[in-house]
Amino acid sequence: KEISTAYEVLSDPEKRRIYDQYGEDALKEGMGGGGGVDPMDIFNSFFGGGAPRQRKTQDVMHKLSVPLEELFTGSTKKLALNRHIADGQGRVTKKKEVLEVRIERGMEDGKKIVFKEKADEMPGAITGDVILVVSQQQHPRFKRSGPHLTMEKEITLKDALCGYQFAFKHLDKRQVVVSSPPGASTDPGSWICVEGEGMPIKGNQFNRGNLFVHLNVKFPKPDELGPETLLQLGKLLPAQEPVEVEEEADLHNGKATSEEQIVQQLKAGARGRGQGGDAYDESDEEDHHGHPFGGGQQVQCQQQ
Repeated sequence: KEISTAYEVLSDPEKRRIYDQYGEDALKEGMGGGGGVDPMDIFNSFFGGGAPRQRKTQDVMHKLSVPLEELFTGSTKKLALNRHIADGQGRVTKKKEVLEVRIERGMEDGKKIVFKEKADEMPGAITGDVILVVSQQQHPRFKRSGPHLTMEKEITLKDALCGYQFAFKHLDKRQVVVSSPPGASTDPGSWICVEGEGMPIKGNQFNRGNLFVHLNVKFPKPDELGPETLLQLGKLLPAQEPVEVEEEADLHNGKATSEEQIVQQLKAGARGRGQGGDAYDESDEEDHHGHPFGGGQQVQCQQQ
């Protein structure tokens, strides 16, 4: 209160004249004007404060679901918004507005597209932004990793031994044909690289990433071939190196198991170890599944 009174006296020439001639008591007796001063006005006067900071209406965020095909080819989408509009008289009305959203080729998942000052309006306030966050839809064939794509492909045993050729429809509906190098055989679980058939690289529309294909060899079951065919195959295929079985050797028959069962047993074994043992790291399992970006079999690059 004392600060407010002092500022009022110093800022008013008439009150200051009364104070200089008759003292503080004269002001208290009513010779000066009444009414206090807001202390924030004093603070702003001394420290350069001006008008109060202008408010901003809240930004609006929307998830924009985009198919992988549109991220590959590019597209334009329309988004309808209902927003509040303020006129010059301070009245606020509701208005429907359509935004045109451009999806660029090679745009990444999680990319933010900002429309400045397209949120709700309020009198005397700065209008907020509309922010669209790109959400890439899952694709039944392709998986994306940055500029690269991966896919799974099953081939027959004959394809693996004698050479393969397969075709598929790409994201832009082109047919892509992939063949093995002449005279090459394919190991089960191999990866091949088809150069330039990945995602477009943003900023360089003439360049694209690569497509990595995981080849799974489907082996025929014995009952699908028959005894005579198996006998003929045994004569045609390279002979197995004979094994000299020792008299006291332990004999076992291999039992088929899945990768998931192996991982479960490894985890169970890790939990049962003492603190002195080596801990099982789940990332070891994740990093060595033959994925082209995390270890595994060497990737063969192939040009069309």
